[in-house]
Amino acid sequence: MTLVSTFVLLALAVGNSLGWLTSVLRVVIAIGSGVLVWLVLVYHVDDYWLFFPLNELLKVFFE
Repeated sequence: MTLVSTFVLLALAVGNSLGWLTSVLRVVIAIGSGVLVWLVLVYHVDDYWLFFPLNELLKVFFE
């Protein structure tokens, strides 16, 4: 659930900063694209790479 919300919020942030979110339909498309990117990454990318920044941050603070 954490990763899907991250990608949805990222898609909304990029769309808003580029001025693409001018209607409800475009917001729904941005949410759908965030979910689609999440699905592709969850099924085709290893968990180590999805959580890589968190792993490196934890190593810096706890080692």
